[in-house]
Amino acid sequence: MKISIQLPTGLEITFDGDQADFKLFQDAYPELPELLRATEPGGSPEPSASDPQNAHHVHEEAPPSSRTGVDVRVLDARLSEVNATTDIERVAVMAQAAVDAGLPSLDYQTADRLFEDLGLRKPAKMRAAFQNAKSRGLVRSVGQGTWRPTVAGENFARYGRKPARRASRSSASSPAEGDS
Repeated sequence: MKISIQLPTGLEITFDGDQADFKLFQDAYPELPELLRATEPGGSPEPSASDPQNAHHVHEEAPPSSRTGVDVRVLDARLSEVNATTDIERVAVMAQAAVDAGLPSLDYQTADRLFEDLGLRKPAKMRAAFQNAKSRGLVRSVGQGTWRPTVAGENFARYGRKPARRASRSSASSPAEGDS
């Protein structure tokens, strides 16, 4: 669950975790209910999602990363930004997103869920998509079907494709006009 509490002062308190973690969060910050009452106009009690009068203060939603640990909204934006259109490019960006999210690597099951969460067509063979990304130098295997981005894969995930370099050899090697 994800809970955001917007205080009238502009301060926002956000929690992202399960029910057991929320209990620990409340225990760690015993002054939180008092803080909320003190900052409410008129010193009203702590806002709750079930109280329609204070519903604008508490926002609860399922986190986009609950199944994979990767925020799919950020990943979707990154895929668009770097124009990752092939499965090879997408798995490289996904591998970098997994590392950025604190995961040690990306596995086939997580990649499968990410394709599903993003609403993208899945590769016919996930293993082949990763092997092809490895052949292009974008990811490397770290064992047992888990993958991490290479330096080239990290650069692609952050900046996209390099622009093609074009050397103008014809003007450098052709004789200057009037030399004949």
